[in-house]
Amino acid sequence: MNCIAAILVTQPARLDGILFGKPVVFDHAVVQKHPGRASAEGDGKKDEADVYVLTFMKGADMFYDQGIKFHLNVNPGSKLAKLSLTQPSVKFLTPEYSKVMHGHSKGVSCGRGAMVAFIRSAGKSEAASDQLRFKFFCKPLANGEYKASIFAYSSEFKSGVQGNFTFKLEKVGY
Repeated sequence: MNCIAAILVTQPARLDGILFGKPVVFDHAVVQKHPGRASAEGDGKKDEADVYVLTFMKGADMFYDQGIKFHLNVNPGSKLAKLSLTQPSVKFLTPEYSKVMHGHSKGVSCGRGAMVAFIRSAGKSEAASDQLRFKFFCKPLANGEYKASIFAYSSEFKSGVQGNFTFKLEKVGY
């Protein structure tokens, strides 16, 4: 079986960041569309979401030491040209969290928005799904390029990223 996924190429960037309370400048951004969908099933119903992964890192090495990665669930078929997410910081497993992340569905839900952030710096790694404040806007440019703006912050781990960057869509198989 040959899986085809959309991967957006690493682009030089200059984004201000903070990892575990210490400032960092991310100089590369990678945006990928996961080849599979997130899904949840229950009571004979199913919810699916397309998954985008946004990675901001210091250096272009695939095994970066300083970086933050966000997993975003969006409505199936959402196009990058129209992708815009705004999410307040809400506490996990509260009614507010359910409303923000699962309010699109009256039944089973795999969630929408920034579902988790993976944070890495100086040998320390954490995963945050709690209190992620997130804003992301994207618009197409010429020649398959996109321009994006992001503000994302995990208050629990004092980690995040903000700034503008561009990327280009390519198709790859794996």
